[in-house]
Amino acid sequence: MTAVHVEERFEDAIEASMLDAGWIKGSTNDYRPDLGLDVAQLFASLHSTQATAWAKILGYYGGDETTGRSKFARRTWPPPSTSVGRSTCSATD
Repeated sequence: MTAVHVEERFEDAIEASMLDAGWIKGSTNDYRPDLGLDVAQLFASLHSTQATAWAKILGYYGGDETTGRSKFARRTWPPPSTSVGRSTCSATD
């Protein structure tokens, strides 16, 4: 099999195409598989596009950025063991 037909080359081509189209390459350290999110990208986007709304959301969490990020990220997507249509939030979140 030639190098052109190796899976890694295929993956590289897909990644290059996505980056050329405006996607941003994230870091595996920022990806949370339990949430299905790149938390760094999530909060970078919120801060740059929804700063006022994010400040209001932080107010619900006592104004603490770390607590707000953690609890907000957990509310954005149900864990893999639940169906998408069902609420996973509790009154304490």
